Amino acid sequence: MTTHVIIKALARDVLSALFRATDERSQNSLTFCTLSALLNDVSAREAIENYIRSEAPDWQVESSVRESAKCTEQLLLLVPPTWKKPPQDTSLLKLRAKLKPVRDSLLSHSLDYANVQQPTFDETREFLRIVNELQRCASRVLYASTDPLQTRWDVALREGHRFWDVVEIGVSENLADPRLGP
Repeated sequence: MTTHVIIKALARDVLSALFRATDERSQNSLTFCTLSALLNDVSAREAIENYIRSEAPDWQVESSVRESAKCTEQLLLLVPPTWKKPPQDTSLLKLRAKLKPVRDSLLSHSLDYANVQQPTFDETREFLRIVNELQRCASRVLYASTDPLQTRWDVALREGHRFWDVVEIGVSENLADPRLGP
């Protein structure tokens, strides 16, 4: 029983996060649909390119501009400004449509495990892969960052450990601990 509850909770939370990231445009949060609407505006793309040209080192400008344009194309290919107009590449749309009943069931029936089955795990993994790739593209377009998710995870984990070490050990001992790094 406990294992099923944990698996259900993990599936519910992962699917909720993935759907939230790919939801329709919102004034309250940045979703990929919101970003797609922004990137559909030529002046926004020009502003991003101008920013890259002003901030990137001279030797890196052209490759950064090309990478940003490539990532913008990929975002626009996978995510429309609204799901009412399907994107050119429908892989993300198909995954959303297939996993929506599972997500809805997990949200509305907290003790129902029937809809979480092995094929769902593979589709959830693919959904996560696509959203992670979209996030990489969005980081590249908006922040000129290509850090992979694992690197960002490692940094966040290290910062979290530093925080809890300060809470548990105290500031003076924590700052002198060489295993915490810079």
